[in-house]
Amino acid sequence: MAATDTTPDSALRSGSRGTRNQQTARAGEFYVAAELCRRGAYAVILTGNMPGVDILASDAELKRVVQIQVMTKRKGDWHTSKRLANPQRDASQTHKRSRFWVFVHLGEGAASRYWVVPETDVVKIVRQGVATWKQRNPTSQSTHSAIRERSLTGWEEAWSIFEILP
Repeated sequence: MAATDTTPDSALRSGSRGTRNQQTARAGEFYVAAELCRRGAYAVILTGNMPGVDILASDAELKRVVQIQVMTKRKGDWHTSKRLANPQRDASQTHKRSRFWVFVHLGEGAASRYWVVPETDVVKIVRQGVATWKQRNPTSQSTHSAIRERSLTGWEEAWSIFEILP
């Protein structure tokens, strides 16, 4: 009788694609919250109760609170909506200094990697990607935008930009 693989990675490989994606996303949120707590901040996962925000985090004195969107992948690129590139987004966003995205790469058998990026920079990255895509595919109706690791150069392990860590 063959041994059954019961590692966390094997559990994420089983089941439907949608289930695996949800499990990967949830794992990334827990990894980010744990990393923030390990570094001395407070972090609360919102479990889908606030659109566009996965985690609220603050310093120990509760003087600064930040909103965090987590994007997690196991391989390939991260994917988001092209709606993020909408020019009207700038006018509606009043708390630019307190909104961040953390991109998580859950490596198979390797340590997880994190890129901490202000939302304003994520919007710029998506806008640039959309413009490039439209030049190559002017008739495409795709609503998705890929974010590649190389577009996040300079943001890896940039936890200090939250301004909530001791």
